[in-house]
Amino acid sequence: YGIHEGSTCQDDQAVVPRQGRQSKNASYMAAFLLHKVILEYKTQPYENLEPILNDIDRLAPNNFCLECIWGDLLYYTGDFENAVVHYEYALNKKQDDIDLIGKYGISKMNLQSYDVALEYILMYLEKNPTFFYGLYAAGKCEFELKDYENAIEHWEAAKEHTDDENNKKNLDEMIRQAKEFLASTDDSLTEEDQKFIITFAGNSRDDIGDITFDILNEVYY
Repeated sequence: YGIHEGSTCQDDQAVVPRQGRQSKNASYMAAFLLHKVILEYKTQPYENLEPILNDIDRLAPNNFCLECIWGDLLYYTGDFENAVVHYEYALNKKQDDIDLIGKYGISKMNLQSYDVALEYILMYLEKNPTFFYGLYAAGKCEFELKDYENAIEHWEAAKEHTDDENNKKNLDEMIRQAKEFLASTDDSLTEEDQKFIITFAGNSRDDIGDITFDILNEVYY
């Protein structure tokens, strides 16, 4: 789920820009530079790659593969706001690209646009229903939107699709906290019961944020 895992840009022909106004030499130069970025992104800081990306953009403006890879690089630096801009350019060209849909949803989640994020993450899960991080992210968005029942359902499903014991432990804690919030909104509880549960839950939303970063680190790093 990264720069060249399952990417539409795997195909060399897809990398070559197809704008008619560009000369063949410019097209192949753009493709060459794009391959250079792909090969060097793990060893070079983004600041070193950005001038190359700008050169490619001048040779092949609004190229789908360029926009996808540019978005990925910005995502890895934590610049989700600008990553989303490039993903949106790419989505305008291929609205049904499932990997791009997933990346856009995850980026919007990191920007705390949980309603939009959830829409795209659920679209991704329709095609990849067992993807651990997609299930986790759907639950995260639902938790933040106070849809605790569906959050619990997605996190329970995520547990079934990871062998990592730390992930399972983190998910158990998140499920416990979601159940506490769900109980606190139960109409059958007295006001005194609700106050007790909310007090017992403590800073659960802060804890969920900490767990989120733990899982992110395990998935991406």
